[in-house]
Amino acid sequence: MGQYIQRDAETTFSGDLVIARNGDISLASAYITQVSLANFWLRTDNADYVPAPDIGANLGQFIGENNSRRTLQDMEDQTQDTMIRDLFYPDDVAVKVIPFDQHEALVAVQIAGDYLESGKFVTAKPTVYTYLFPYIDGKAIPGDL
Repeated sequence: MGQYIQRDAETTFSGDLVIARNGDISLASAYITQVSLANFWLRTDNADYVPAPDIGANLGQFIGENNSRRTLQDMEDQTQDTMIRDLFYPDDVAVKVIPFDQHEALVAVQIAGDYLESGKFVTAKPTVYTYLFPYIDGKAIPGDL
């Protein structure tokens, strides 16, 4: 299990900064920082973030693809591999992609790990976060899901 210590400015799910009661920018816990990184990662395609164009799960490359077992597996493998490469220790993240409807896939990411909180490491209960991914012009392949 990995140990995570980084803390960043706290943001909402949409990416807006959270302002504390005293007017300062709030600092997120190590766990919330890691969850925010995962959220940013899943919603970012390569080249979207100019300072580091290889950042992101790059799920946008699947827009227009058919909602097939092969596409779902490719999405799952790519997301898992890039999150392990750049964000998490292998035992701390698990990704599953399943069809949600004809034009959407559900990407479920389970996050675990040990997080530095108030000077001590706390083991996080594994938590699953879900994201819907649109295929837009793609379609389901009958009998393939």
